[in-house]
Amino acid sequence: MSFASGYNAGMNLTAQLRADSRARRQEERQMVLDEKAEERARVKDEIDNLQITSLQTKMETEKAIRERIDLQRAESRIALGKFVEESRKLNPDDLDGYADIYAKYRPLVTDPEVAKSFQNIYSVHAANYKDRQGTLGFMKKEIEEKENAQLLVDMKKYGLSADPSTPKGKETLMGFKRWQLARDMIKDSSSTWESTGVSGTSYSLTPEQLGQVEQSTNKRASELEETASFSPKERQMIRARKQFNDQPEDSNLYQRLEATGKIGAELSQSEVDRVDDSMLAMELLEDSAKAMSFLGIKTGKGFGAFSSTVMELAQQDQSITDFKASVQRLIPKLARGVYGEVGVLTDPDIENYKKTVASIGQTEDANKMVMAQTQALIARGMRNKLEQLGKQGYNVSMYSQRLKTYADSPTIVYRSVDDSRQNLYQDIKRNLVRPGEKIYIWNGEKFQTSRAKPLSEYKVNAN
Repeated sequence: MSFASGYNAGMNLTAQLRADSRARRQEERQMVLDEKAEERARVKDEIDNLQITSLQTKMETEKAIRERIDLQRAESRIALGKFVEESRKLNPDDLDGYADIYAKYRPLVTDPEVAKSFQNIYSVHAANYKDRQGTLGFMKKEIEEKENAQLLVDMKKYGLSADPSTPKGKETLMGFKRWQLARDMIKDSSSTWESTGVSGTSYSLTPEQLGQVEQSTNKRASELEETASFSPKERQMIRARKQFNDQPEDSNLYQRLEATGKIGAELSQSEVDRVDDSMLAMELLEDSAKAMSFLGIKTGKGFGAFSSTVMELAQQDQSITDFKASVQRLIPKLARGVYGEVGVLTDPDIENYKKTVASIGQTEDANKMVMAQTQALIARGMRNKLEQLGKQGYNVSMYSQRLKTYADSPTIVYRSVDDSRQNLYQDIKRNLVRPGEKIYIWNGEKFQTSRAKPLSEYKVNAN
């Protein structure tokens, strides 16, 4: 190859390389331009999307505002309609009533246009009421003076007086007026001053006392309504039950029994017989104990039968006869009044009940124990039975004084001092024996007696 050919070939190669380099640079510039164009397109799309979202949000907000305005307008119109309707029903002189419904409905009118209509209507009503206010004030004053005049006339009947022109006099009048209202409520509900817990002797009540009477008589009226379908006897028993149960907590059983005297229902003959038999049994039991003490013979297994036979043979059996007769009288009363037996007692029945009282065949100590325990059983039975009848609404007042005569009889009997220590606390707690009732404790030779004390004065399992 010649120099010229080599030179030309080199120039051509150089030219080709330069052309390739320009082409690559052009491609790179085009790629950059394309990327920028894509970025501009992407940014434009994002801007367009943001504008669309903003427009949608704006449209939704405007829609919500329009809906809220429409709702407020609808609610305001409803409130306005009710205001107009209730205003028409008012007495033209009822200023307080009009003020109340204005205060009730004005806050509910939130739409500005409806609020203007509301105020226009209110202005008309207010002008009408203002015109009448002077006349109404005069009428109120005149009514008040007439009412005070009548109160003074009524007070005079009770030897009372007051000066309405002074604050003290006005308060005296109001106290008497409240007393009159309370009196009428008590009369209408068939109540009493005592049942309300308010004293009516002063002819003057405070607002609080009037409220107490109103509450009590409303309760009484409710009770009367509930018992309207009851028979007169049933209503009588309901009142008696309430009288018995509402006695003060510190009242004793005798007072509670006496409280049934005026309103309690009459006992049935069978109940009268049972209570009378139990009381007679207590008295006959005491007679048997006395007759036993007059025997003058040893008692107990073997001794009793032998001594009885000897005395009968010697025709000195008056004491034995008296004792046997007292037991014979006691058994039927004990069976029916205490144990609730009915009908004719059989011989086995009589023999069983004889075991609950003294006998010649038992030792003296055993007789004392069985007689005391039977007395305690009768005493508790009478107490519980009379209390139950009182709670049911029966008149048991006639037994109060008679029950007091048995106050020295035992209500519970313990066979030893240890027995009392172990059981007295629980016996008082379960109401078997009550504070103030008689307790018998056998010390091995005789009975020690005491009165039960309140539970708080005992320790558990200790007297």
